[in-house]
Amino acid sequence: MRLSPEVVQHFKDQGPGWQTRIDPARKQYMHEHESPGSPVVEIALEQRQKVSSTV
Repeated sequence: MRLSPEVVQHFKDQGPGWQTRIDPARKQYMHEHESPGSPVVEIALEQRQKVSSTV
């Protein structure tokens, strides 16, 4: 996967763990742009709920 230098810098500016934060950002984008009921959206929502419940 290739990311523009601006995107990489944006995440790096937020500190350590920048690579890990890219995945949730991409999942959020998918959620906002996929059709309701899409398997991809449902999986992303399940994973988000798992992360939220552990915090």
